Amino acid sequence: MNKIMRASKKPVRKVKDGDNITVEYVGKLQDGKIFDKGKIEFEVGSGEMIIGFDSGVIGMTEGKSKVITISPNNGYGERDDSLMLDIPMQEFLRNNIKPVRGARFTIENHQGIIISVRDTAVTVDFNHFLAGKTLIFNVKVVRIV
Repeated sequence: MNKIMRASKKPVRKVKDGDNITVEYVGKLQDGKIFDKGKIEFEVGSGEMIIGFDSGVIGMTEGKSKVITISPNNGYGERDDSLMLDIPMQEFLRNNIKPVRGARFTIENHQGIIISVRDTAVTVDFNHFLAGKTLIFNVKVVRIV
C-alpha cells in the first residue's frame, strides 16, 4: 500500500502586541517623496514606533507586504505653532554657532530647524519634520519572533 506523505504545514503566525518583528519599509509622503527606508526590528506595542505603524502591522504574516497609511494624529502629530520659537541671537553667539536658514541643530535635547535669522533673534521650528503630514509606508514583515 502506497501512502502519500503530506508535509505538515507550519501554522501561520500573525503579528500581535508583544511580538518582536523585523520589517523592511519605505516611508513616503503623499506626493511620493521618500523620507526614509530600511530594515528595523522592534517590539510591537512597546511604544518604540509611532502608533499608526504599530497598529498597521498587527495581523500581518511573515513574508507578506502591505501599504500602511498613517494620519498625522497616529504619526508625529499636527504641527504646533507654539513650537516655533524666537531664540535670542546671543544664545547662538555665546555657543559659537553661526545660525543659517534651513540648518538643523539640537539644543537641550530638542531638534529644530532654523526658519529665519535676524539681527537680534533666530526663529527655530521645533516641530518634528513629519508633523502634520500623512505618511505612507510600504512594509514587509521579514520575521516574527
